[in-house]
Amino acid sequence: MTSKADRLYQEAIDRMTGMERVQRTCLLCDEFVEMLRHRIRLENPGLDEREVGLRAAEHMYADDPAAMRLIARVRADGTK
Repeated sequence: MTSKADRLYQEAIDRMTGMERVQRTCLLCDEFVEMLRHRIRLENPGLDEREVGLRAAEHMYADDPAAMRLIARVRADGTK
């Protein structure tokens, strides 16, 4: 059974153009990344922003071995 809130949300999504849906998806992704980075900063107050970004990337791509190798190479490189 679908709740009224779910139905109203779906109706709002259905009214969006394709471009609006893509923009909404990008916005939600950006918000997720910012929340993740915020949590990492709270748990590790001494980290610089580069390391915060690398840890966020590790979290997001933990199931992708190629991405994890790339993150490790970037970390080892030490450049921004």
